[in-house]
Amino acid sequence: MKNNILTARQYGILAFLLSFVFKFSLLPGLVAEAAGRDMWLVITAAVVIEAGMLAVIVRISALGGIEAIKERYGNVAYLTLAVPAIVLFTLKCAVYMSEVNTFTTSYLFYNVSADAVAVILTLAIAFLAVRAAKGIGRVAEIALWLVPVLILIGAVFGKIKVEPSYVLPVAADGIAPVASAFDRSLFWFFDYTPLLFFRLKTNESGEERKPEAARAARGGAAGKEGLAALKKYAPVIGGALGAVLIIPALYAVFVMTYGMSGYLVGNAFSSLGSFNVVNTEIGSIDWPAIVLWLCFAVIVLAIFAFSAGKAAQNVGLPLPVGVTVVAVAALILTETLFYNSERAVRFALSVWRYPLSAIAVALTAATLVLLEIRSKNSKNRETLSATEVNDETRV
Repeated sequence: MKNNILTARQYGILAFLLSFVFKFSLLPGLVAEAAGRDMWLVITAAVVIEAGMLAVIVRISALGGIEAIKERYGNVAYLTLAVPAIVLFTLKCAVYMSEVNTFTTSYLFYNVSADAVAVILTLAIAFLAVRAAKGIGRVAEIALWLVPVLILIGAVFGKIKVEPSYVLPVAADGIAPVASAFDRSLFWFFDYTPLLFFRLKTNESGEERKPEAARAARGGAAGKEGLAALKKYAPVIGGALGAVLIIPALYAVFVMTYGMSGYLVGNAFSSLGSFNVVNTEIGSIDWPAIVLWLCFAVIVLAIFAFSAGKAAQNVGLPLPVGVTVVAVAALILTETLFYNSERAVRFALSVWRYPLSAIAVALTAATLVLLEIRSKNSKNRETLSATEVNDETRV
């Protein structure tokens, strides 16, 4: 059952990828359509909110993770949270799969069947998700090395042309376009929710069960403990901070590159990352950026599939079965309702973005509140027990 443990480094990488990947496919064009040159303000607000949400999720992990709800409150309370989470993850996976599928068949390869791409993509996602947290984390660590490779190749061969004046004046049309763009982009935000079903590996798993008095007796200055905690969570903080700094910066580069015509750009990351287009019989290939984005996209989709499967596993369904059901459901939705990116975007921009965003926020908030209440009650019982022991010793 303990197949959801990530090291701090892996946790930080996944946190960055969840925030990063699908904000750089179709979303920049959609935000540019509503906010124009102020699109970077929209995404700045989004990633700052997401960073706060990640801090809450890390706290939940320290309290035992969402699976602790089942242990402390029972199956009914757990299913009340798990079922909406499974629905959310499946729909997110389907919409994002449609983005990858459309990009692959319309931009990357011109003469490839969309059905074949969808099936192969589903198999890759399901395989990686079944490998659980260890497999996903290792693949993410390996794929991350493509980032410096892409930067190096871009620095050597790239021909970047930007015009800083394109981002000025800031908020010339007021805050209304920024708010409108944020509102219509809600579906692409709050993607940290799957991390509720992961646990952050620590060296203190046994210590968490010790009474507060015994823990205090272990000694150690508060300052040293603070530094130790900061060191332990440094990769996670780095992932969140990287998203907060890098994503708005790249959106600003997007504006400085395309100006007010950014809404015409299909896949932003591929367009910004291109350095050498190779025309072949099967299509136009911007190799470095495409390989990087596709690798990251598969990892993120596997995170959603694993989290949904893990939610089902906690109530008795084997992980491979849960992952397979979610992957197949996402494939069916991709092949029917979201058979191209236009249909997927239409759904993501519809009124459904509100309940789905509400699920993500409410799920995180409810889990934190329930675990904090039980943690506080447990500490009170431990304190009372320690007091009774001391009284008996005096007698």
